[in-house]
Amino acid sequence: MKIYNEVVSRFNEKTNKWETISEDSFNYEGDVALAQGIPPNASSINTSDTIADTIKTTTGYFTDGDGTLEGINIHTGSLSSDNEKYYFNINHKASTDSTSQTQFAVSFGHIAGSGSNTYGDSDDPGTLKGETQAIYKQFAEMLLLDTEASGGFKISANGSSGKLNATNASDEYIYILVGKRARFKDRMNKKSWTLNLSGSNTTGSGVSLSLTDDSKNIPAVATPGGPRYNIVAGELGVPTTPAATRTYGWFYPEMGVMIFSGCELSASIPGGPHYTYTDKITKDNTVSKISNFAAAGFGCKHYLSGSNDAGSALAAQAGYAFIPNGAMVKFISGSIPALGERTFQVSASTHGIHTAALTASLPLTESFAGWGGIKLGKFATGSLQLGMPTNRITASWGPFVGGKVNNVIASASGFAPNLDAKGNPQNALRLANCMTQMSSSVSLRLRSEEDQTQENYFCRIKAEEYNFSSNHTFVSGSKNKIRNADMHGNPQTFITGVGLYNSSGQLLAIAKLSKPLKKNFASEATIKAKLTY
Repeated sequence: MKIYNEVVSRFNEKTNKWETISEDSFNYEGDVALAQGIPPNASSINTSDTIADTIKTTTGYFTDGDGTLEGINIHTGSLSSDNEKYYFNINHKASTDSTSQTQFAVSFGHIAGSGSNTYGDSDDPGTLKGETQAIYKQFAEMLLLDTEASGGFKISANGSSGKLNATNASDEYIYILVGKRARFKDRMNKKSWTLNLSGSNTTGSGVSLSLTDDSKNIPAVATPGGPRYNIVAGELGVPTTPAATRTYGWFYPEMGVMIFSGCELSASIPGGPHYTYTDKITKDNTVSKISNFAAAGFGCKHYLSGSNDAGSALAAQAGYAFIPNGAMVKFISGSIPALGERTFQVSASTHGIHTAALTASLPLTESFAGWGGIKLGKFATGSLQLGMPTNRITASWGPFVGGKVNNVIASASGFAPNLDAKGNPQNALRLANCMTQMSSSVSLRLRSEEDQTQENYFCRIKAEEYNFSSNHTFVSGSKNKIRNADMHGNPQTFITGVGLYNSSGQLLAIAKLSKPLKKNFASEATIKAKLTY
């Protein structure tokens, strides 16, 4: 703080401003005592003249007071790879945009640390405590009672149709949405939010789910994290399926946290189909046998069947196994790149692939050569891949392309997690991906809530009070006679503001009147000053 002993200034007629010529000052870093003392002739405010009230105000949660966030406006924020092991920030614009701001964060937790690296530099999976375990236990200790924390979250077990109801087991893995305190203020507004999720089931068909809280019908449960409400299927506080039937998560409005049961989300939107592939490069335009796919879970050779799957045909190919139902076959053209790749799933038979299934999926120009092999026609050379169903898919992120969700998002558009114990499969992104899949539709509708205290002070001015002014133009002479002779015996003042002081004489607030209030011995007034904080 700078303290001035003397300041010399002059008025610049060109700029119409006062300019400092010289100053005598010094910097002071010590304590500063506030001016004390209640002004003379001040009036005390009685307890009966004060009224306090608390009101709740709500505003849109997102940037600029917006109450909705569309799927197309969901982007991941810039974080270090170390931080991404724990969570991802979600912004309302691309991180390259200077106006991009973080709206909330998403995370994934596992009770035993699966879905994160627990090996370290050794081959022992128990060497490290995985990041997902740290997340799970952190939220358990913060939100659950001491008697519950060690057992973990039992969300799914609540509902009669819950996946864990029969066993009363804990949710092994959870998805988490964490709001920013500066945005949700005192709490997230209950009964007014909806989370819309979209993804696919195991067959690749699109599925969706809308979630909200049940605070309208079910009282809160007291927890260390404040009141807790159930997250159920529904919209804007109106459940379509009660928590007694299925509970998808727990909502902590004062903490700004939503905890979702991973197994319940996975049951509704698992995602898929996901496949691991093994390559086989062809040497010519004929693939007669597909050999050595042991990496895909097979211990023997494989064969694409011909025009039928009769038992005699199987016997004719002794030593070769047929590609089973549910497998995915992918042909990638080497000679004609424009053809790209053609993929189809084996579903025609338990013994292999019918001719009809192949010809419907591939541009074959030649017929099957019996059991001698399959002519690939236009594909000529290239690669052939055999895929088997898996959940070992790392969730990825990519921006919208041409108004459509990027393939890397769609590839993890479900909640069946990758629980590998090495690396970082980024399971937390699955929640963001399923929000993004809403595209131009509203993905999250959310409002903040704030308690505002209003103190009303009735400042009563009696007839004999405040009829004199300390302004030097009000009086004249050594005896301080009222300058204006017309006001002798009946002075006139104008009240322009009210100062509120505490008992120590510290000025706490100033209230300004919209226009001056005329005052004399023949009038009284009451000024209501309202403080909102």
